[in-house]
Amino acid sequence: MAVDIFEDIKKISPMELEHAGIIRRAKKTVGGYATYICKECGNGGGSDGDGLTVTKYGWGYNYRCFKEGKNYTAVDLLTVHWGIKDKKKLAERAREEFGLRADSYSFTENKKVAAPMSEQVAEPQRDYGEFYQHVQNQLAEFLKSTGGKFRGLMYEDLHAVGAGIATTADLKAVGENIPACCRCLILPHNSHRFLMRSISDNPKIKRGNTGGKKREIYNPYGVNFESAFFVVEGEIDAISIHKAGYPAIALSGAGEYRLLIKSLEEMRNKPAVRAIVMFDNNDGGAGQKDATAAITGLLGAGYKAINFILSPTEKYDANEFLQKDFLGFQERLKEIYSQANEEFEKMTVENAGSETLMEGTGIEKLADVFDDLDEMAEKLKGKLLKWGFAKLDEKLPMLPGCYLLGALPSLGKTTFALNICANICEQGGKILYISYEPTARQIAVKDLAGYWFRKIWNNHRDNRSPELVPTATQMMLEKYNAVYGMEEMKAVREELKSKRNNFYFLQGRKETAQDLISKVKPYVDSGVKFIVIDYIQLIKGDDSKTIREQIDETIHELQIFQSENDLVILFISAFNRENYRNYACIESFKESGGLEYTADAILALQFEYSSGESRGNIEKFQEKKQSRPRDVELICLKNRFGIDFIDRFSYHSAHETFIEKIDCNEKIADDEVDED
Repeated sequence: MAVDIFEDIKKISPMELEHAGIIRRAKKTVGGYATYICKECGNGGGSDGDGLTVTKYGWGYNYRCFKEGKNYTAVDLLTVHWGIKDKKKLAERAREEFGLRADSYSFTENKKVAAPMSEQVAEPQRDYGEFYQHVQNQLAEFLKSTGGKFRGLMYEDLHAVGAGIATTADLKAVGENIPACCRCLILPHNSHRFLMRSISDNPKIKRGNTGGKKREIYNPYGVNFESAFFVVEGEIDAISIHKAGYPAIALSGAGEYRLLIKSLEEMRNKPAVRAIVMFDNNDGGAGQKDATAAITGLLGAGYKAINFILSPTEKYDANEFLQKDFLGFQERLKEIYSQANEEFEKMTVENAGSETLMEGTGIEKLADVFDDLDEMAEKLKGKLLKWGFAKLDEKLPMLPGCYLLGALPSLGKTTFALNICANICEQGGKILYISYEPTARQIAVKDLAGYWFRKIWNNHRDNRSPELVPTATQMMLEKYNAVYGMEEMKAVREELKSKRNNFYFLQGRKETAQDLISKVKPYVDSGVKFIVIDYIQLIKGDDSKTIREQIDETIHELQIFQSENDLVILFISAFNRENYRNYACIESFKESGGLEYTADAILALQFEYSSGESRGNIEKFQEKKQSRPRDVELICLKNRFGIDFIDRFSYHSAHETFIEKIDCNEKIADDEVDED
């Protein structure tokens, strides 16, 4: 079936339009995102004016000029820039300029009616772009009244999919008649279709899609259909699963599975689909009946599909599970995703049927891999580095992989990473530290202060107090004391210099992931095996995408680089601000859904609380920040190489050093966890 070329033109990204000279960036940014000069009115061309703000939807990109109160698509922008009003000529030039495939489109699908070209590619009956902008502006204010969350979802989760809040008046203005005094959550499917859902679950307001064109699957994240993904009934369930770190689409009802099959058949290249169907386990059994039909239909169409029930013992859906127990929800999804991929691999091998089918595909039999295990073990033998902390080395071997370290400010993320680097240098390992915040000088002085402190701490014959060793700040200001003077500092510095010849430092600027890989590759080729990135959220991404989408793409590219070169990469990540009140969990990590899934191990630093101390007490949190030293826990939230664990440290923040408490307990007592 032919595809309307204008639907693909609307999906041309702002970056592509900019490179082609169609649009130019405005000086001003809005919310940290690039805006573009409006060619109609010049908005954004001077020192004032926001320019065209960009919002991404499943159907493509919307460009909004608030000065003129107009919305534009890429079709409109190309029409104005090229001055081509004839739709067919516009389509042909767009195909040539942006590499759109000629054999995928037709301009005369209806052979019985010889309608003009302009009618053949008419815009949708309704364009809700302006409505979407209006309701999105009301989202933040609404969340203030709900404690920052709606059905367990935060602003960044909802904003990423273009969600908004509509009043009765807003909905009536676009032709929706609902009872008075009600508000609805709006979830756009595309420019002409959206879901509205009553916030109060008013039984008089049914959950449903609206708009003037064909029904479509809900896929705001642009899920890659060639990797395993969840298929659920409701849009909010899909958002909930994405929040937990897994790809998902929604059908807007279990009976709409035929819509997915049709959408897949219409794609240019038929994808190798791996669908994890997870419909509701409701009392009437309708969800599971539809799930069976969906599996049959997908398999019959040549796709891989498998059915899972989220909770066999409970009747709740994905969003309800998220609200009740987010960590339990993540663990259940992890279990399902892992089991599903195992089943998909079995299907692949069973369908292959012969050795010739596997040639050139990169697929290999597991039976053949067993013969390589001895060679792999020999390759790693004697070459594995260690973290340099006894319990951490015992519980988490430093195998090649991606490791994630996160914490709130004042808990020493950079210092902990720097201590690990120092320990690796002692083992003769080569290190590359990529910093987007501390400079090389700051890192060097922190390293020197910590090295000097540990040198005295570990020398039991030295009766001097290590606490009197000058701090990094004091050394930068050349403030020494009667116990430790400048001359000793110079001697320690020369000693340390001889130990840091294999320690490389890169000051991060505005590189993309690919630019960063190009810079790093020569050092990896020269023997660097351990890389720290401080921190992952600051690597530049595609400005036309959400922060979460940018980070997901970045980590995907870096993970491939890591895997190809057998590297250990330690990603440092920020925490969400509100996490000082909570126990560290995977949800604490800021805008890093893809990284949480990709990481082989996830580590979090948090203050150690004794039994009876509340984590929700801000005064207690501030008190612990002032402690010298600070009692800190390192919690392993995910460990592909073993079991989760807790390690405890004394963090001497003034002296850039973590001292491991080697007699710590193996796990947290139940009364230490604050449910708040």
